[in-house]
Amino acid sequence: MFGPNTTGSFLYNLEYSHRDKQFKNIFERLRLQFQIKFNLYNYDLLFIAGSGTIGIESVISSCNRHVNLLGASGKFKDRWSQLSRKYEPKESSNSIDMFCQLETSCSKTFYKTNSIIDAISSFPYYELPEDTPIFITCPNKQLGAFPGVSIVAVRKDSWSLIRESEEFSYLNLFLHKKYSENSQTLTTAPTPVFEHLLHCIENLDVVELRNKIDLASELVVNAVGAENIIGQHKCPVITFKKDSIRDTIAEKYELYGVNNSNSDYYQVFTYSHPIRDYEKFAMELIHEGN
Repeated sequence: MFGPNTTGSFLYNLEYSHRDKQFKNIFERLRLQFQIKFNLYNYDLLFIAGSGTIGIESVISSCNRHVNLLGASGKFKDRWSQLSRKYEPKESSNSIDMFCQLETSCSKTFYKTNSIIDAISSFPYYELPEDTPIFITCPNKQLGAFPGVSIVAVRKDSWSLIRESEEFSYLNLFLHKKYSENSQTLTTAPTPVFEHLLHCIENLDVVELRNKIDLASELVVNAVGAENIIGQHKCPVITFKKDSIRDTIAEKYELYGVNNSNSDYYQVFTYSHPIRDYEKFAMELIHEGN
């Protein structure tokens, strides 16, 4: 419970394929709604089948510069650093900075201009710097849709950062862009995810989402105790010491980290459930005296 994927339901009938006109219509509507909702008119939006991690690897592997990882130390910074070393371009000595806007493994944020941003867990709670050349996010976190797609946004004047190549690879952003220009995807698109994401974007109230995250954060922090919190106190993911609450409560709610014996922390994602569930959790913690 309170994990990183938002809870929800969606009725769907599979009546068309990802190469049919109906899908192209969904694709175009989704791209337009995304631009409108988040004022991203100066970005090209690419929808890549797979998790947010696929989007990250596509960007790093397609970049024609060395990707220099900055920001809070944590699991995801370490992963992206490994990818950067793996895909180090031999033909260029130039570099571009990249960071996790929210390093979820420790609930710490980072901010820098003119950098590639892993916004998978931060978007749209945190604002992006206006000069961000590329950012990556996904549907199944704060946007509230099903997993299965990575969203890569490349500012229209920043394609010079991406290697222009016709070499076939499912990680090649240049090929993804070519397919996107025809309202298509390079790989087989999970059509239910596209429909559900369109539905979620059309109905998303960003101010309401941010207020919910703030309220859920406050409920959890007050119940656990501010002295037990690791990282940010108002955040899409609250991280706290395992010994700050009873094991029985952690197991009852199946908190994120309860099945990981190597971690000293539990985590509560503050956007994934209705606010009443956070209220119930907080009240039980207070009643039980943690």
